[in-house]
Amino acid sequence: LLAILAAAFNLRIGIVSVGPVIEDIRADTSMSSGLAGVLTTIPFLCMGLFAFVGPPLVQRLGSPRVMAGALGLIAIGALGRSAATAAWLVIATTLPIGLGIALIGAGLPSVVKQRFPQRAGAVTGAYVSSLSVAVAIVGIGLIPLVEALDSWRAALAFTALPAGLAILPWLGLIQRRRGSRAGHVPAADAPPPW
Repeated sequence: LLAILAAAFNLRIGIVSVGPVIEDIRADTSMSSGLAGVLTTIPFLCMGLFAFVGPPLVQRLGSPRVMAGALGLIAIGALGRSAATAAWLVIATTLPIGLGIALIGAGLPSVVKQRFPQRAGAVTGAYVSSLSVAVAIVGIGLIPLVEALDSWRAALAFTALPAGLAILPWLGLIQRRRGSRAGHVPAADAPPPW
């Protein structure tokens, strides 16, 4: 449940964080208004294009690997975007963010159904709440963060932190699954050995 909520927390940060600093990004990278429009559209375009990729990937590779990989894409994209010095680099580094968001958004419902079949509605409500809290935090806190750090780049780099932290519970699930297959850790539905 913690892993699901942590992943959901990152579903809109990469989108919402651009709006408050778009004029700073345009000024520093000589980005046109047309490209600025493309920048804010990329994550939504990725969500549409890759909507059907998430569930099959979860089935093939397992939810922990897909979610950890998607969160890694978001973190790398956020760091890359904060360091981009040209408009085309800002656009290019937004692509992994959009792909990561698309994979999580498409894959999370199947993870919820698989892990919480009896409480899918409640868990879905909880992850939508987690997503909403993240949007509120970024909406309220990004400009003060920019002012405190005196840099839109540092503030956008800071948005990679939630994705980096959210990878940890998914990596724990990967290790747990490996241990379970090797016989070192009991399966999730098996009684404890004691």
